[in-house]
Order: sequence, then structure tokens, then C-alpha cells
Amino acid sequence: MADSKISDLTEDTAPDRQSDFVVTVDTSAGDNKKVKLVNLGPAGTFDGALVKKSTDQTGANYTTETVLSFDAEIYDTNAWHDNSSNNTRLTVPIGVSMVQVFANIEIQNVTADTWQQLRLFKNGSSGFDGGTTVVTEIGATTVNISFVSPPISCAATDFF
Repeated sequence: MADSKISDLTEDTAPDRQSDFVVTVDTSAGDNKKVKLVNLGPAGTFDGALVKKSTDQTGANYTTETVLSFDAEIYDTNAWHDNSSNNTRLTVPIGVSMVQVFANIEIQNVTADTWQQLRLFKNGSSGFDGGTTVVTEIGATTVNISFVSPPISCAATDFF
């Protein structure tokens, strides 16, 4: 059997997020070292972003499909979003194979009794497995529209 002392372990500088475990050592207590085993795999991990608009989007032609841009991040764990370049997108990072998208918008100052929709696009298209669209007739001048997509298969560089 190989020597299994902690001091004999080498650092893995590129752990596999799907299957690796990482051993961390806390040496703050001098000779009394604490060891913690952390699973980097999908169970119990979160990878994503929460983005928003810092100001209202106005002046667009809302009689056709209008893409929303997001210029502020509440959090972004893995470079999903860029506030200045392609800020209409959430781009899937390496190592992610399924996503779930939550969306909420508030529409103000619209003509009552008109139809509005909130649609999810993947790589610029709304025709994909798990595609989500909410269509509603607005009976007031201000309304909130929300949806939650099902889990959607994806690959690195896909964008929503």
C-alpha cells in the first residue's frame, strides 16, 4: 500500500469539477492540523449569476421582439455575464451541462388590454428543448411577468 501521509500529497491545480474531491488543510492551529474533504462535483454546488438593470430600459420599439440588456450583477460565480460586452447574454462556462433559468420583468406604461410575452432564447433561437415563453394579456398599465425554465441541456459557450 502506498504511503498515505498528508504531507506526501501533491497539489491538483486543475481539479475536475465533476468527480474530484479536494483536501484542504488548516494549519492555523500549529501542529494540530485540520483536514477537510470537499466534493467539487455537481451535488451541493451552485454555479450561476443574478443580473439586473440598474435603470429602466426605455425608448425601444416594443412592437417587435426586444432583447433586454443587463448592466449590473448581484453575483456571478463563474463569468456567466459581462456588464459591457454581450450584456444581453448569460454564457455557459466550461464544466456546466445543465442550466435552469429564472426570469422576472416589470413592464410599465403600456396600453392596457394588450398582449406581452417573455421568451427565453438559447444561442439566439427560441426553438429548443426546454424553451420557455410566457404570453399574457395585460389588463393594467404595469405588470410583472415571471418564468422558471425546466433544466436545459447545454455545453460551454452556449448562451441564454
